[in-house]
Amino acid sequence: MKYQHIFTALLAFGLCAGTASAKGKNGHKGRDADGDGLVSLEEFTAVAKNAVKATKRFEKIDANHDGKIDKTEKAAWRANHEKKRGAKNNG
Repeated sequence: MKYQHIFTALLAFGLCAGTASAKGKNGHKGRDADGDGLVSLEEFTAVAKNAVKATKRFEKIDANHDGKIDKTEKAAWRANHEKKRGAKNNG
C-alpha cells in the first residue's frame, strides 16, 4: 500500500517522458516552479502533504546530493523502486 502511494506520487511528479514538453523541460509538472528543468528540495516539498516524508524521499532520489533532482536521477530512482517493488510482490 505504501508503495502504491509513492508510485502514484511519482506519476503525478511527471515521469512520463512522452509528455515532458507539456510538463516542462524534464517533466516535473507541479514541482519545477522556476522552470529550470530541475527540482530543488524547496520545490519538491512545497506541494507535499508531509514535508518530513517528502524531504526523506527527495534525499533518496537526489543521488549526487547536489540539492536538485534531474531527469536522470528521477528515472534511476523509479527503475530501482519498481525493481524493489516487484521483488517484494513476488517474494
